[in-house]
Amino acid sequence: MYFSIIFIVVIISMIFVVYKQKSAVINEQDGDVDTANIPGQQQKSIVINGQTIYVTIADTTEQRQQGLSGQKALCEKCGMLFIFDTADNYTFWMKDMNFDIDIVWIRDDVVVDISERVSYKTPEKIVWTIESVDKVLELPAGGVDKFGIIVGNGVHY
Repeated sequence: MYFSIIFIVVIISMIFVVYKQKSAVINEQDGDVDTANIPGQQQKSIVINGQTIYVTIADTTEQRQQGLSGQKALCEKCGMLFIFDTADNYTFWMKDMNFDIDIVWIRDDVVVDISERVSYKTPEKIVWTIESVDKVLELPAGGVDKFGIIVGNGVHY
């Protein structure tokens, strides 16, 4: 009898673990809050180096100022794409960030510079590139390596 109870508890525990794993995958695909699926902001996918990245679009002044501030995390295949009306030398800072990021600087749909593993622990830190850009992609730290992104890669929508 004792072994039967232990066996049942083990089976129930295994079912619970499998359910939680499947649930996490579904939440990531469905745009849980950790994917930067911010209400009122457009979502789309982009392709760089043959890799699909799911992005939240920040194309208004307010959305660009807010950025990823306050977000808990990003899924590993997610990012935020900042779109500007004109190419210029834009600066970014880590105010109210909760995780490190990679920054991909883009002009005319071509990667022109990369800033890797920018730390959230220095919120006053300002990050910029000497390149004039019209788009900026923020990814979870390590995303540039994971996707094999290099200067010169095209960005496709």
